[in-house]
Amino acid sequence: MTLSFFEEAAAELRHAFAWYATRNVDAAARFGAEVRRIIDVIIEAPDRWPPDRRGFRKMLCARFPYSIVYRWDPANVTIVVVAIAHQHRRANYWSKR
Repeated sequence: MTLSFFEEAAAELRHAFAWYATRNVDAAARFGAEVRRIIDVIIEAPDRWPPDRRGFRKMLCARFPYSIVYRWDPANVTIVVVAIAHQHRRANYWSKR
């Protein structure tokens, strides 16, 4: 299985981690661990979350206001993380990626 990140998603992850790190190092570590846990769950069962009408799938973070948005291509066994989306920002801003 191949996992990749859109550059924008990687930048969102870096930005969110840095935001938490400037406020509380432990919170940043917990955020990083939560994102890693979610990525592992997505890799384990990418079909677990249903696609929306455009083919995007989303898993919510349990402890942080973020969603991991991805596309799953079973034919190529590929997961592409499209966004690390803050849930209180403009909805679906990432949908043109």
